[in-house]
Amino acid sequence: MKRYLRKEGFEVSSNEESEAVLVGLDEKLTLQKLKIATEAILQGGAKLIAMHKGRLYVDRDGAISFSSGPIVSALEFACGVKATVVGKPSRSFYRNCIEDWEVDPGEVMMISDDPLSDLVGAKKMGMKTAFVLSGAYPRKEVLTRVDHMLRPDRVVERISELPI
Repeated sequence: MKRYLRKEGFEVSSNEESEAVLVGLDEKLTLQKLKIATEAILQGGAKLIAMHKGRLYVDRDGAISFSSGPIVSALEFACGVKATVVGKPSRSFYRNCIEDWEVDPGEVMMISDDPLSDLVGAKKMGMKTAFVLSGAYPRKEVLTRVDHMLRPDRVVERISELPI
């Protein structure tokens, strides 16, 4: 992400004087990084921007780990601010995709292993949804945490079970 931002002309720093705190998945997150982010927001007035608010993911070792959402929520709580979410499950993320593709939301199917954010966000936009049990949420029981109207249209063990 840092390389991309620099390429796009942004100055990337890791200090309290930053104008924005951008939160994405950081497998090397430290308490020191969180302190710098907190200081930038509280003392420097930096904006809090989240790449997404996913809860869990399967890491490189195959273990279920928390994603960037819990980190964003912790900074929101600690600093008393609300993050601007630019990825899933924000409405603007889905709306931008649909507009770019020039399709009706009902013509699109969001396929994900995260029914709590990815699929709920897509369903709210009127998209079709499919929940794949091969990721961070390997059991259908997680769907009891989702409002009945926002549950996925399909539930499959593997993505290969979906028709092309």
